[in-house]
Amino acid sequence: MSDRQFDSAGAVDHMRESREPHDRERLLRGIIKQASALILICTPSGQIECQTGAAASLIGRKLSDLVHPDDQPGLSSFWSRLRSAPNTTVNETIRITFPICAEAETRGMTHLIATNLVHDPIVKGIVVSLRTASDNRTLVQPAAQSAFYDALTGLPNRALFHDRLEQALLRSSRQKFSVGVLIVSLDNLGPVSDRLGQDVGEKLLIEAAGRLRTCVRAEDTVARLESDEFALVLEMLNGYDDTLPVARAITEQFRRPLQLGHDEFVLTASIGIALTDARYSDAGSVVSNAGLALRQAKIEGHGRHLFFNENMIAHTQSQRDLERDLREAIEKDELDIHYQPIVDIVSGEIVEVEALARWHHPTRGLVAPVDFIAIAEETDLVVHLGKWVLHKACLQLAEWHRVFPSVPSLMLSINLSAYQFQKPFLAADVIEALLEADLTASCLRLGVSEAGITRDIEATSRTLWELKELGLRIAIDNFGTGTSSLSQLRRLPLDVLKIDRSLISRIGDDEEADEVVRGIIALARSLALRITGEGIETARQAALLRAWGSNEGQGYYFGKPLDSRQTAELISKSSKSIVAE
Repeated sequence: MSDRQFDSAGAVDHMRESREPHDRERLLRGIIKQASALILICTPSGQIECQTGAAASLIGRKLSDLVHPDDQPGLSSFWSRLRSAPNTTVNETIRITFPICAEAETRGMTHLIATNLVHDPIVKGIVVSLRTASDNRTLVQPAAQSAFYDALTGLPNRALFHDRLEQALLRSSRQKFSVGVLIVSLDNLGPVSDRLGQDVGEKLLIEAAGRLRTCVRAEDTVARLESDEFALVLEMLNGYDDTLPVARAITEQFRRPLQLGHDEFVLTASIGIALTDARYSDAGSVVSNAGLALRQAKIEGHGRHLFFNENMIAHTQSQRDLERDLREAIEKDELDIHYQPIVDIVSGEIVEVEALARWHHPTRGLVAPVDFIAIAEETDLVVHLGKWVLHKACLQLAEWHRVFPSVPSLMLSINLSAYQFQKPFLAADVIEALLEADLTASCLRLGVSEAGITRDIEATSRTLWELKELGLRIAIDNFGTGTSSLSQLRRLPLDVLKIDRSLISRIGDDEEADEVVRGIIALARSLALRITGEGIETARQAALLRAWGSNEGQGYYFGKPLDSRQTAELISKSSKSIVAE
């Protein structure tokens, strides 16, 4: 018998510990009232003597009465093997007509796992567990189904997940194997549901649940814990390497878009993985550790899996402290904005400045943007942070327009999180910021990363068109690192394509990078887009981009991000040179 399925002998181990060993039916029901399969105790002839209370009564009937005629030979062979010796365990899949309740029956392929315990002084029979083979769901009454299964996806719910995990831990303690828990979070389901409605979100959840089922064996458990979070229980593991095939299968499943009608959605999955060991052997610890690994996986980037390690405990507490401090800093206006110039790559004139959030923590010092923005994106803080940057940067641009009337065409560029583009109120926030600063929409260019666009192309596209209709300019940022197709780009109201710094840093020294960048520029020109090279650090890189047809350049070669005072001085010099010309 595979111990990854119902362990009949394990149930008996518990029966031996009961204070009332002779009341078999009541005892059995009490022990396995939350078990994952219907349990029967039969005589050697196959007559049912005892059962769980999960279905209409079968007591007094023979198991063979329930079996399809074509499968009677299979049952006969199955039963003969069982009766051959005590403690024998046999698996079989046959067709059974089974009364779900007093009023209804169901017929289907059913997986039987049986153990011969006829000589056991307590059981005195053959213990049989039955589970539908088609979807691995228990044959139970509707009331029991709703108590232990998620109504939307049909997966075990949190209660049954913990029950299955506890059973797995009992088996592993006898067999010296580890139990693994994988917690899977759909990274961007929330914004999709917010944007397109609960009905779409539920359909995506059903599709996601189906994909998760394909990643595990029949005896593994896949459960839905809450809105966009699932959990898996894997048994008979020797170490973390045994979980890799499942983690990789999940990642691959969610790299493929989910199709609803004519719309496609990419719901990347982050995975936290934890195993039991000598120190973390109880259910609470292994679930908590998997949750910590998931949290860190989401911070480091979506669509990846991470294994738990003890450093995560201290790191998680530090991240929570940082999250609390960031929330407070946003509320108290304690962050700052630096501005990096974007120049006409031919004339060198400053045509735009990009607003970049900076945070000087009172005790930690300067916190790297990659660190606090990752924390913000994991929570609702990214929306508040983005709105704060938008309002403050627009007010600053309006002031520069007043102070430097010779550069009225100076534009402001702000890159927003993909989560902001998936929120229905982004356009309203932009209008509010422009009105507050008394700016025209043509002064503002909003950017979203290539990866952010492909995360939910439909929702992002709708928001981009709303913004475009306001008169804003739209940029796709970090281009060249994602999987955008030409057809996707044609659907978006883009004005500017910004080539990622990882490609720019290699041009002139890497023929492949040269070819890719030239191809991107040709693509942008075919779509009538302006091109900005990001991360330019040398005169050679600037010269190559100029020769290949780039319009603007950005990077340390032209100027580092500066605070508002230093940026004003830079604009002043630029405006004076323009006047002099």
